[in-house]
Amino acid sequence: MNLLVSWLIEGIGLAVVATIVARFIPAGSPAQRHAFWWLALAGMLVLPFMPGVVLSNAAALGSASTTVASRGSAWTVPAPPPWLPLAALGAWVALALVSLTRLVLNLLAVQRLAREARPLPLERINRFVQFTEAQSGSRPARVCVSDAIRGACAVGFFKPSIMLSWDLVAALDDDAIEAIVLHEYAHLQRYDDWTRLLQQFVLCLAGVHPGVRWASRQIDIEREASCDRLVVVRTGAPVYYARSLAAAAEISSRMSGLTPIAAPGAPMSGRGLHARVARVLATVPVRPTVAWGSAGAGAAAVVLATAASAGLPPMIIVASLERPILALASVPWGPGTIGQLPTAAMATFAEPDPDEATAPVASDNTVTQDEGAATIASIPAAAVSIEPPYAASIPREEPAPAPVPVATVPASAAAVAPEPQAPLASVLLPPAIHSPKARAPRVSLDRPREVSGIGVDIGLGAARLGVVTGDVAARAGTSIGRFFKNGGLAIASGVLAE
Repeated sequence: MNLLVSWLIEGIGLAVVATIVARFIPAGSPAQRHAFWWLALAGMLVLPFMPGVVLSNAAALGSASTTVASRGSAWTVPAPPPWLPLAALGAWVALALVSLTRLVLNLLAVQRLAREARPLPLERINRFVQFTEAQSGSRPARVCVSDAIRGACAVGFFKPSIMLSWDLVAALDDDAIEAIVLHEYAHLQRYDDWTRLLQQFVLCLAGVHPGVRWASRQIDIEREASCDRLVVVRTGAPVYYARSLAAAAEISSRMSGLTPIAAPGAPMSGRGLHARVARVLATVPVRPTVAWGSAGAGAAAVVLATAASAGLPPMIIVASLERPILALASVPWGPGTIGQLPTAAMATFAEPDPDEATAPVASDNTVTQDEGAATIASIPAAAVSIEPPYAASIPREEPAPAPVPVATVPASAAAVAPEPQAPLASVLLPPAIHSPKARAPRVSLDRPREVSGIGVDIGLGAARLGVVTGDVAARAGTSIGRFFKNGGLAIASGVLAE
């Protein structure tokens, strides 16, 4: 989960860097820009498999605690329900399978149409002088016509062919048809049929990533611009070629037929066509040294950005936040267990007041050292400290000497005898009410350093409120007990005085 989140964020960042760097590569060198965007796409695809990214997310992948998740991360978010990642994974697998199936079916359909297509009449092909010159010593291809295809496309692989629709052949003149044929043949010369197939395969598997889809879109634009540039160089007529593109787009918009997915194609309508025509008319030739130099500098920037992304710690960690608990709430208490507390689950004991004498804990709950260690070892880590149990913090008063019998004491002496408060208090009242310094155990709920999140803050606030409420109730109970104690002592003194 954390690896996918890191890939999403770092891939988008790499796409932003590539977009900025691509602006420094001249628009008149589309072939270099095309290669640059392929490098950017490769960087996005290898990001999840680089050692730095894997190691930086290994701790978060293997642990669900906030102690590990907060290391080196700028933001820790709570993990989603367990079913949500599984549902997302299932949706991704289903989408990938559907896309791959659609790609394979489209390829089979295009290959079938290429076999069934009829060749363009030879007398018309012979009038394509520039196309004939371009084929000499290069990859051979046949020009076919089909009424089931929309527009024009280059069907390559093992038997390259250029397919045109009957509407284009009937509506355009020879020069316009030759310009379109030269454009499709440029795809075959550049082996764009194979790279386009690889690109579509990548989109089927990783097309949900915004950075991957953006880089793929830029690759399509630069591929078409590269072929447009080759046509303009061969014909030397950019204006006429731009008019041919606009006419072909208008005719294709009224056609119905198969649109190849894997075959190299051009946006023939809308903003894509407008950008292509504007670029054909405005492109200025660039010297090869300038084109390759700027592309090389851009490639170095992308490589450095990819390496930096792999070395940086993850920006966001998805982890399940541990709830703060009382570490010793379920531990059998005994003197032997205090020294066995692990540092991860430390329970800090408050020092008793110097003027109080703390009695040892009753031995009913005492456990052996081995049992205490085994019990405490199972406590989850929590940065919560509590004071000793209630009984351990209550001072015990030593019993006063027995009072002098009433029969042996004169009436005058009995009137001035001190009140036997301590013996009566120790017999009539429990120690918790008798001691004026008795207090409820306090729980230190300071926010641990390892725990973060809004839910934890709300829980800690509620816990603090509960502690304050309990302390107030304890003080009120102590006051009420003191009232009844004094009343009982007064009554007892009166009875003794009689």
